[in-house]
Amino acid sequence: MPDSQLEMVSVRLRFDNKDREPYIERLDLVDIVSLSPWDPWVRQPSWKLSTGVDQAKELGCRGANCMYYNLNGGIGLSALSHFGRRELYYAMAEADFGAAPVFDDGWRAGAGGTAGLMVDVGPFWRTQVEATYLDYTSGASRERLRLVNALRLSRDAELRLILDRWVPDQEAGLYFYLYF
Repeated sequence: MPDSQLEMVSVRLRFDNKDREPYIERLDLVDIVSLSPWDPWVRQPSWKLSTGVDQAKELGCRGANCMYYNLNGGIGLSALSHFGRRELYYAMAEADFGAAPVFDDGWRAGAGGTAGLMVDVGPFWRTQVEATYLDYTSGASRERLRLVNALRLSRDAELRLILDRWVPDQEAGLYFYLYF
């Protein structure tokens, strides 16, 4: 599927220069996104599901003490246009659950949504902009703005420049993806 993603067992490590300790930034066991453009013949919703271990950076902590198990799912719609080369608009309602001692009650649950746009800039270049807002029963919230520029190097390799802001954290990264 051209607008879908399936990543399994993706690990992201980080070295904290201040504390001089390496730690797991994120461990995705499964991360699936299926964007199916709505049309008169194919009326299939778009959906996403991810589970793994993440950092609760919005609580102001980092490292092993800040890790929690996360389960996130969403359902929505996407629409395809050809104003330029090819544009895919999408929006999803989401539910999010996390469990770990880092939370006051040992868990949190919330809901919100994600909206985004993917644009094929050229035959090998795709840009994606996405915004997410999740509100939790504990009164906290998570906000994310993300910009991805992806350059397909071959059928099995891609180079991505990602600007990511999970309030209050922000980072930029250059990533090489190898698919097999």
